[in-house]
Amino acid sequence: MGGARSDDAVSLLCMAPPAIRVDERLWEKAAELRRREWRALIAELSDVGALFEGRSASLLVIDLDDQHLRLFLHAEAGVTNVEVPRREIAHLIDEYRGVITMLGDEGNSIARMEALDMAKKVVHDDGARRIAAILPDLSPEHETRRRFFTLVVSLAVDTTKMPWARRHL
Repeated sequence: MGGARSDDAVSLLCMAPPAIRVDERLWEKAAELRRREWRALIAELSDVGALFEGRSASLLVIDLDDQHLRLFLHAEAGVTNVEVPRREIAHLIDEYRGVITMLGDEGNSIARMEALDMAKKVVHDDGARRIAAILPDLSPEHETRRRFFTLVVSLAVDTTKMPWARRHL
């Protein structure tokens, strides 16, 4: 075969998920525990397959600041930049943070914990749907969008200081 690729092999290459990185500015400022959490979330997101419909890319760099969520999708043809105003997702990040903060309250009854866990799932699903609306090229898989929203939340909120953030009843 001498280096020739079949059409199937080319299709598989195009379907492979890109490597995902957190922007260097955020990465350098983060504590090692937070970096470990990001690595774990990125690994979970990488397990889902193609992230962007109809695009082959080798690298996705994600940045979040007070004003914008920025995605830099690197491919052979160049870099595609997507900039989303943070206000487009801020209310969902704040709502999610509020729910996970309440989950950590001392003295929560079992019934309250179950209600908060359900609220957390609802907000998580809302976040996934919002991500789908603002990033229409992102995978059509709801679970992929949920995982992407989780990563965005972890960039916005230091959830390593909230051990109950990833706990489920």
